[in-house]
Amino acid sequence: MYKKMKILTKWLFIVSFVQAILLYTFFGLIYLPAQRNFLQNSLLDRMKAKAGFYFPAIKKALESKNDILIMNSLENLSRDSEVMYARLIDNNGRVTAHNKIQDWGKKLDNAVTKQIIASNEPEIIKIDDGYDYSIPVVSSTTKIASFSFGITLDKVNIIYIQEKNRAIKTALIIFIITTAAYFLVFRALIILPLIQLQKRIESAILGQVGERLALKRNDELGSLAATIDKLIEKLTK
Repeated sequence: MYKKMKILTKWLFIVSFVQAILLYTFFGLIYLPAQRNFLQNSLLDRMKAKAGFYFPAIKKALESKNDILIMNSLENLSRDSEVMYARLIDNNGRVTAHNKIQDWGKKLDNAVTKQIIASNEPEIIKIDDGYDYSIPVVSSTTKIASFSFGITLDKVNIIYIQEKNRAIKTALIIFIITTAAYFLVFRALIILPLIQLQKRIESAILGQVGERLALKRNDELGSLAATIDKLIEKLTK
């Protein structure tokens, strides 16, 4: 019986450990990465939607050399809380328009700018604080500039942290509830029958025969209970 109790105790520990691994696998390796990807993909979709809304007006203003319309479009775009900057870059890497006046005329020579200049297709480039989305401005068949704006990951990170905290709380609740359920089953199968056996033996010692245990079980506890019932009956005859 002691051996079986030891086995069942190990079983309880192993089941809880496996459950913890499964919860970590689901929430840590599947659910949360999927949530992060979903949030980032949603951000990229919003970037494309913003670009599609502002780009036609900016292209038209650039072709007509309407600096006021260009500036208004860039300022309106930059008012979005997710937008870090909005700008136009010529083919030499010089900023020809920017939502921040102090950045007009700057010559950029970083890797992101070089990639923007070299590309003839819309580009999404990972930068330190988020993403840069650029679209080449083509007049007739000639690329005359690149429309570029940056999107911050701050909002995505805040939502992800909130989702991560909810996932941790959910996993803990599931672990606690299921572990408690395993313990209750273990208690019903092992501990309570042992308590009944102890009370039966103590009653016999005090001369109180009491009721038979009659544990209908095909294991060591059932055999032990039947043996104790028979022994006490013989002693009290």
